[in-house]
Amino acid sequence: MRKRLKRAACIWLMAGMMALVGCSEAKNDKADETKKQVVETKENDSTKDTTQDKSDEYPYGTFDFEEACKYIEINGKKVDFPFTLNDLGDDYEFVDYDEYVEGIYSGYITYKGEKIFMMSSHETGELTRNSEINGVHINSHNDDTLSICGLRRGTPIEKVIEIFGEPTYAPEDSVSGNYGYSEEKGLISFTSFTEKQKIYIIHIIAN
Repeated sequence: MRKRLKRAACIWLMAGMMALVGCSEAKNDKADETKKQVVETKENDSTKDTTQDKSDEYPYGTFDFEEACKYIEINGKKVDFPFTLNDLGDDYEFVDYDEYVEGIYSGYITYKGEKIFMMSSHETGELTRNSEINGVHINSHNDDTLSICGLRRGTPIEKVIEIFGEPTYAPEDSVSGNYGYSEEKGLISFTSFTEKQKIYIIHIIAN
């Protein structure tokens, strides 16, 4: 039963993720174009070095969920995953959350009032600041909100394979592509738009 509930949370998160992708992409096309030259210059100068610096100790070309989760940063702060709101700090809050199915909460995490993540928690009682957050996917237009092994929103998608190796699954269509890595302990997936070939969504869930 527990496994089925966790699968339900994963499915819900993925569905919400793709819905947000469609809305967010249209909203930000104009801003993206305005910033294009600045962003490209920044990426050319620093993306490779930043990725290398953030994951120096991670074994390149392999995927290990627990090991990868040792290299998560949220707004520049290194955190262990799963984490709690208290681990993140006082500026983080739960909003718009509900018990999606029995024993699994879903909702949002805000940072200084801005929604930055969709989240899920396998909490057996009331959701509190000490509840473990088992699943997140980024819901922020700030490229520095979340990184894992140096991979963040805006990183060229080929960096994913460079660090984690060939994905467990990589379904593609004319709009977007997903690079997914899963094992018994959990999964991590990266969504990119085919035209831009850069990470747009990062999704992490612990089993």
